[in-house]
Amino acid sequence: MTQDPDPFGVLRGHVASVNAVQFLTPTALLSGSGDGVVKLWDVSKRREISGNTAHSKAGVLQIARISPCHFVTQGRDGFVRLWDTTRFSDQANPISSYYCGSFSFTKCATMRSKSQAEAEFTQLVACPGSDFQEILVYDLRAGSTSPAIKMKIHGQARGMCMSLCIIQPSSRIANCTISKQYIVVGDEGGDIEIMDMRYGQYSLSKTEISTEKNPVLAMDIVSKASRIICGTSEQAIIGAELDWDAPKFKCTSEIFRCNYGGIASISVRPDERIFATTGWDRRTRIFHAQKLRPLAILKYHSDSVFDAAFSPDSKLLATGSKDKKIALWSIYQPD
Repeated sequence: MTQDPDPFGVLRGHVASVNAVQFLTPTALLSGSGDGVVKLWDVSKRREISGNTAHSKAGVLQIARISPCHFVTQGRDGFVRLWDTTRFSDQANPISSYYCGSFSFTKCATMRSKSQAEAEFTQLVACPGSDFQEILVYDLRAGSTSPAIKMKIHGQARGMCMSLCIIQPSSRIANCTISKQYIVVGDEGGDIEIMDMRYGQYSLSKTEISTEKNPVLAMDIVSKASRIICGTSEQAIIGAELDWDAPKFKCTSEIFRCNYGGIASISVRPDERIFATTGWDRRTRIFHAQKLRPLAILKYHSDSVFDAAFSPDSKLLATGSKDKKIALWSIYQPD
């Protein structure tokens, strides 16, 4: 790619900032806005299929795909809700509502499944709790709306939980089984901490990501390389390698530093060849996931870009912005 690309399409329809975007299928896209509305789009026809006031006017914070037919939404009203795509309309009610009690900007996390064996773990949702250092894990398969696991980060100096990521050892790594599930917590003090779901309160290790003690605002995992990509409020994008034998992260060199604002989101493409970061500087940046070098800057939006999502087939990218628009991109096509 010799020059920064333009979007091949733009979706308009939200009347508030687009805070979250998520593909369900290669042609079905979900978006959530600052007024609590969630919309389902047909990307191939570039039109809205349906919309629903899924949360209060405090806004939608996160949308996560559970399966092609199910997804969860998180609002700044303290609720996480499970929805059926096949019945989604302006009159639809959620399948279940989970009250986590968080009114912060910390997004819930699910795990992307790459095989049928891993699919059961996409039914786990990690959320911030009402206590600013508490993490709640809900099992969507259970009949109860109470959390299956409660965890807590320790140390008042570290501040509140700012970002979450669910990870598991790669199947190619010796002595690692599918049953091992970990939550990575990015905190207000600039550290990331690994916690084992099986032991709840037990912290395995913590690593300093930001030497300037700035909050870790966003994270995503590159499982092939046992690497996590972190974004901070100091405009830095940082990579950390994970030693599964410890398990412990080893902070590597800073990948990139923006000139303005912080990092709003990080999204690794399903094929793990590239990842996208969005920021308050109105830019979406594309990086090589293995070599950790910048590839392109996407400049369409006129205000802060809050979220980015790749399609399941790795062919498309959607970005949502404070300018109330969703841009659609086709970049670095998969092999």
